[in-house]
Amino acid sequence: MKNSNINRITSIFFLALFWIQSAVAYTLPFSFSAGSPISASQMNANFAYVLNALSALQQMTIYAWGAGGGGNIGWGGSVGGPGGFTSLTINSTFTPGTTLTVVVGKGGITNSDAQGTGGGYAGVFLGTPSQANALIIAGGGGGSAYSSAISGAGGNPASTGTSAASGGIPTIAAGGTGGIGTVSNGGAGSSLQGGYGGGSSYSISYGGGGNVSPNVGGGGGGGGGYYGGGGGAVTSGYINVGGAGGLSYYTSAYGGFGAYVSGFAGTMTAPNTASSYYTANAAMGGSNTSGATTGGNGLVVIINKGIVTTFTYTGANQTYTIP
Repeated sequence: MKNSNINRITSIFFLALFWIQSAVAYTLPFSFSAGSPISASQMNANFAYVLNALSALQQMTIYAWGAGGGGNIGWGGSVGGPGGFTSLTINSTFTPGTTLTVVVGKGGITNSDAQGTGGGYAGVFLGTPSQANALIIAGGGGGSAYSSAISGAGGNPASTGTSAASGGIPTIAAGGTGGIGTVSNGGAGSSLQGGYGGGSSYSISYGGGGNVSPNVGGGGGGGGGYYGGGGGAVTSGYINVGGAGGLSYYTSAYGGFGAYVSGFAGTMTAPNTASSYYTANAAMGGSNTSGATTGGNGLVVIINKGIVTTFTYTGANQTYTIP
């Protein structure tokens, strides 16, 4: 009976290994050759590995980096805010063949070497992009100002500049308020959209980054997100301030767990660049150096049943089909 149980367990073990091998590459903690002794601790370690691998094959993990805001080289020009990072691991409860919509936001740009537009969000949706359909969103960074005032970063929490005229920080309930200035106000952020910078007519870049005036002297645009950051205001002449970052989000509707890493206001540095799935320049804030003012585009990585699928900016919605 004892040998029968051992044989049965061994059969299950190698059947599980065959299943894992068909889906992903694997390396067991211990390997054995014919006739070599096998200790209980070695077998237990290999069993634990197989169980963890089987569990991973039943989950879907998504990583998202929001796009960085645009920088500028104007008088005392500041850098654009970096986008935020969000991760989500959920049970693979979706029916095979279900189509998810993937949005990878555009990095903010600088208009006429002046203020920067907000970075677009990166997100995955169960259907048409909307707050109600969102599985995960990483907020975009705020656009820069034609002054030394810093721009906000995407994340949860998102951030804004230190000026009283900076764009407002978004919350889970509302977009960031537009900055208040003596010359012109910034626009408020809204669902999935950053607010426009002061002096601008309202329009957005792909992924919801707030736009800015084509003329020198406007405020920075807010970053796109679950709720967008507010746009920066114009206080006098060429004195204007940056936009706030967009809010990151993940759903709790399917169990599992998620995490946020916010960008740092006043820097260009993207969050969680140590990840093996990160792509160079993604989510970076735009520089205040000539020729390098465009923010890094967003990035989305989906890992399902051991298969890694990477989405980069294309300017249009993309799709992912559950295998």
